[in-house]
Amino acid sequence: KGKQATTPDRGKAQRDVLMQTLWDTPPHLRQADPTREAALAEALTAVVKDTHDRVKSLVRLIKCWYKYGLQAEIPNVPSVLLETVVLAAAQRKGLLSPGKQDRTAEVSLFLAALELLDEAVSDRKVVVLEAGPVWGYTRAQAESCRHAWRNDTVVVLHPIDPTCNLAAPQPRRAVDWCRLAHKSRELKRVVEGGSMWELEQQSSLAPAIRALKAA
Repeated sequence: KGKQATTPDRGKAQRDVLMQTLWDTPPHLRQADPTREAALAEALTAVVKDTHDRVKSLVRLIKCWYKYGLQAEIPNVPSVLLETVVLAAAQRKGLLSPGKQDRTAEVSLFLAALELLDEAVSDRKVVVLEAGPVWGYTRAQAESCRHAWRNDTVVVLHPIDPTCNLAAPQPRRAVDWCRLAHKSRELKRVVEGGSMWELEQQSSLAPAIRALKAA
């Protein structure tokens, strides 16, 4: 129990030290740093833990969709990238803290996440989660780091470090982003207009549904 209580404080202290160094660096000299990204892991976990339970349930669903329905065909998509897309979609739709009266929040957020994932690839939309002053940065601060990722095909920014593109190309870990965008559009079509049978039996979400039912 004590460990759980101190983790957010430790994560925030970690974030403050690492990111202050970045912000003290002149904008044109700010660059992505894999060591800094790795060191921010605990702080990033705290960001996700700090979100609403209903949003976290959608994060789990999107990750299950990828793990059971897509990973064999489209490997190497980072789990943290999927988490960030869901949180950014929730922010964009005003669903970071859905009210009890909003009974369709999960469906709305699922569709919004699929749409944002498609837009990140098809429209080259930069995905930014404005995590606020405690953990993250403003969109203006993110723009000050654009030179670090402007040549990347897909850009999903790390929620704490805007020099870090979670979709940046990695050696021997290529991602078929176009295929992922296609799968996102396809599933969104089924959720919006298909039958429940098609969703549970034929869609790319079907393997995740079966796995969750068996758990």
